Amino acid sequence: MQVDELPADLEGGWFQLAYDPAVLSLNAVRPGELTDGFTYFNVDTSQTGLVLVHLATTTPMHAGRGGNLLELDFLVAVDASAGASG
Repeated sequence: MQVDELPADLEGGWFQLAYDPAVLSLNAVRPGELTDGFTYFNVDTSQTGLVLVHLATTTPMHAGRGGNLLELDFLVAVDASAGASG
């Protein structure tokens, strides 16, 4: 999950990502280059087809930086059709 430019003094946030579990299988969720040093990084995958990520830091990030907030690894089903799903 990439951003072009952060807002001023970002200290935390949460993300919710829905995906079609018939087409994708989630393998991993990791902090990205921008959130790698965050003191709190929690991933909840308890609901099929939904990823919830909460993150926070005690050192605010400065505005203007861009890069990856999260890295997610998915495996595409072998019988998945090309194009949009769900």
